[in-house]
This record gives sequence, structure tokens and C-alpha cells, in this order.
Amino acid sequence: MPFSGLFFHVSLTPVIQIGADWPPVGIVPPFMLVGLFVTYLLVASAIAFEYAHDNVLAGRNRSAAVGLVVAVIFGSAFSAMQVYEYLEASFSISDGVYGSTFYMLTGFHGLHVIIGTSFMFVCLVRILKGHFTKNHHVGLEAAGWYWSFVDWVWLGVFLSIYCWASQGTRHPFTGEIVKQIDWAPYAYRLYPALKLPPNSW
Repeated sequence: MPFSGLFFHVSLTPVIQIGADWPPVGIVPPFMLVGLFVTYLLVASAIAFEYAHDNVLAGRNRSAAVGLVVAVIFGSAFSAMQVYEYLEASFSISDGVYGSTFYMLTGFHGLHVIIGTSFMFVCLVRILKGHFTKNHHVGLEAAGWYWSFVDWVWLGVFLSIYCWASQGTRHPFTGEIVKQIDWAPYAYRLYPALKLPPNSW
């Protein structure tokens, strides 16, 4: 929660030190379609998990194992895509407040995805060993609650970082960089002693 609070504080009231704009001047936010794709992976994983859960309740552990395999694959694919996104990002965690909040929010969520994927993998092993029945499957229920929590948190992260905070800097579907809002004349009126770089407007 503190990271999302920081994110909303600095994005709703950007200070002059970061260019009085959000995202800060010089930061190219992540491509929204990548975020949309990983959102699809998490939602598909949740659907596959629910399929597995329903099959355990019906006493069909073989079908439940198939659902959990799909859920684990999609959860792992989410983590792999997040690593890819980190490698391809035009900014790092040390690039000011945007980099710090982006990597802390997505990194902590990514850690929870790894934990949840591991949780589901353990449930898969337990299903294959016959540990779950339709009357005894508390571990699977707990994994489902945790995975639902991870999915809902990601929807909030996706809507705030990829959709709302990146608005107006990249075209949502082509990824083409769009000119940022011209902040320099406004900043100069507020802070006349500010030395702006040449050709900043």
C-alpha cells in the first residue's frame, strides 16, 4: 500500500523537479499492449484455476490437474513477460520517482505471482498424489484465495500504471511515442528563476 500511495501522490501532484508532468520528462512509459497481454495471462490463469477447483469439487482430479497445469504455465509466463519488460524498459529503478514506483509496484506484485505460482504447483503435486478430495481440499482453497488476491491487485496496478499514468505519452495500440505535454512555459511562469535547457519549447 505505501508504494501505491507514493505513486498516486507523485503522479497527481508532479513537482517541478520532475518537470511538473507525469510521467516525468524523458521517461517513456511501458507499452500498454504488453500490460494488456500479461493481464490476459493472469485472468486466463485464474479461469484455469477455477476450472481445476470445480473439478476437485466434482471428484475429477485428473481434469483438475490439467487445469492446474494450465494455471501454472500462465503464471510462469506472466513472470517471464515481466522479466522481459524489465530488460526492455527505457528506464531503471534509479531513474527518479517514476522508475522507483514502477519497479516497486510491479516487482512486489511479481514476487506475489511467483509465490502464487509455486503455491499452485504444490497443489498440482498434491492432486497428482491424491491428497485432495471433494471433501478435503483446504490447501487448494487457500491457493485460490491467494491467486484471486494477486489477480485483483494486478488489475489495479495495470489500470493505474499502464492505462492512467501513461495516458498521452504512447499510442495505446501502436506504441508510437506521442509528444508529451508542453510543460516548460508553465514552469517558467511559476518559477521565473528556473534555468530551462535551450530549445525546451
